[in-house]
This record gives sequence, C-alpha cells and structure tokens, in this order.
Amino acid sequence: MKTNYKKITLLCLPLLAWNMDLSAQSLRNDMISAMGGNYQPADLGFTIHQSIGQSTVIGTFSNASLSLSQGYLRGIQVLPKEIVAPFEVIPFPNAFADRITFRFVTDNAEETLFTIYDMTGKKVFEDTLVPIDNEVLLDLDFLANGLYLAILRSGNRLIQKRIVKNK
Repeated sequence: MKTNYKKITLLCLPLLAWNMDLSAQSLRNDMISAMGGNYQPADLGFTIHQSIGQSTVIGTFSNASLSLSQGYLRGIQVLPKEIVAPFEVIPFPNAFADRITFRFVTDNAEETLFTIYDMTGKKVFEDTLVPIDNEVLLDLDFLANGLYLAILRSGNRLIQKRIVKNK
C-alpha cells in the first residue's frame, strides 16, 4: 500500500511542478489606455496636468513655485532655435582609381575641410575647398591602394566616409 502512494506521488509530482511553471506570475508594464488633460485657473499662475490610466505612478512634489507630478508626465521638450540642415555626402566611384567625387546631398556652398586618413591614423591629405554645383573632385592618384577615412567639416557640421582606393 505504501509503495502505491510512493508511485502515485512520484508520478504526480512532475505534473504538478510543470503545471506550476506554466501558471507562474509575471510582472508586466502594459498600458491599455491613458487619458488626461490640462487645467489652468485664471490669474493663479499655475497649470494642472493630469494623467489617468497609467500603470506606474511616479510622484514628485516641490515647493517654492509649487510643482506636482504623477505618472508619465514630461516637461515640454525644448527645440533648438536654429535648425541645422542634415549634412550628407556621397563619395563616388567608391572604390576609385585616381579621382573621387564627393557629392553633397544638401546644398553646400561653404568652405569644406577635407581630411583623409589611412588605416594607421596617418593624415595623408588635407585641403579646404568650396563645392561647385554641390560637388568636389579630388585627385588622389598619389595614394596607395587601400582603405581610407575621409572626414569632411563644413561650419559646425561633420561627416565621416570610408573610401577605397583600388587601381
């Protein structure tokens, strides 16, 4: 009789363990929906921001000018006053034999500093040029075959391009 209980227990124990593993608790940070709004009482000098329906509550309180926060409320993102145009350059042909052209995708009529380094970090070329019709043609026939890093700097914009010399 005792051996039957042992056998039943030994058979049922793995099933119970497997079942518990499948129904174990798990923590999730999900949000089904969120609502909220802003309210600014007249002549009181403060704004109430409310957030409803978020699963995590973050509470902050500060005094002096009265600041209360809860939930995922974030402050206003400050945008830069000056919009910087993207600085993109396409070197072609890449790999090149003697000459390579750098075409500026966006308009660039400013002086551009071209610096080229070999893979050991040695500076092998440097010149300041002004693009004509958004292109600059470089004669680099003196370079040995290999991989180079071209760094272009125009004003406060900078871009790095990998170029390949292959005769």
